[in-house]
Amino acid sequence: MILALSLGLGLWANRWGAPAKWHGDEMYEHARTLVEGRTLDPHHYSYGLLNYYVFAGLAVVPNVVYHKVFDPRPRAAGALADSMWTRRDETRIIRASRAVSAVQATLLVAVTFWLGAMAFGVEAGLLAAALLAVNPALVTLAHFATADTGATLWYWGACALSFRYLTSGDRRWLFLAAFAGGIAIGLKADRLVVAAPLLASVIFARPRGQARDFVLAALLLPLGFAVANPLLITATFRYVDGFARDLWYNALRAPATDFGKPLRYVEAGLGWPLVGLIVVAGGYGLTRLWGRHSWGTLIWIALTFLPYGYLLGRTDK
Repeated sequence: MILALSLGLGLWANRWGAPAKWHGDEMYEHARTLVEGRTLDPHHYSYGLLNYYVFAGLAVVPNVVYHKVFDPRPRAAGALADSMWTRRDETRIIRASRAVSAVQATLLVAVTFWLGAMAFGVEAGLLAAALLAVNPALVTLAHFATADTGATLWYWGACALSFRYLTSGDRRWLFLAAFAGGIAIGLKADRLVVAAPLLASVIFARPRGQARDFVLAALLLPLGFAVANPLLITATFRYVDGFARDLWYNALRAPATDFGKPLRYVEAGLGWPLVGLIVVAGGYGLTRLWGRHSWGTLIWIALTFLPYGYLLGRTDK
């Protein structure tokens, strides 16, 4: 029910603004360039290339099939008819891209439940998922921030997998966490902070893994990055040049640090009463972990949330 609510809120009224582009994070234009140019290079490297491929495959290609079968372009019907068709075509692509973003946001709610259930029990997982599902901030991101939903999903997916490794010691979870973390970094470079919870899980996992497991996990990080950015393999110099230029440009745009911003995000989305509930319940959970001497879990939580809060405090987005 919670997942259905999240998906419904993400899909509801997602036509607003179309066919005009409302925000720079909407990636459908670059995805459309890939399909129309039959290329893997969007010539835009601010975000991981897998973002463009996902929206090209799930939004642009179905739209191309639709208008070829059901709504062919009226090229000989005059300028007005052609203009109206163009508006319909743009609107369909925008809505389809936002629908993909909404699905990713819903999967993020599912990951939140899983992580909360592992850390504090099923009831805590359900509460966390419910609060996230109705958070207006997530609904807003699901509507247009197509670059952020995917990167955030893979980031928290990697964190959840690393926590599963921390509590079980099963090296398969470590390998999955490292690979997912590489994809998260590849989708958005600032998700490099995922290295902190990965490292914490390696240090505090019981039973502790063998050295070769850690070496393999370290190799899976760049492999995940390459999967998210295949041009790194097929056109190395072109990709590195474009990626470095965009990364440097975005780094220079960063404003002064404001560590109160993450708290204001939560307050704007949930309101102070629920923020107070989160603080009290979270403090109680941390107190229980402290009482059980679960130092590894406590350090993992700190290294998961504090670097991410720093990241949010350093951005103007």
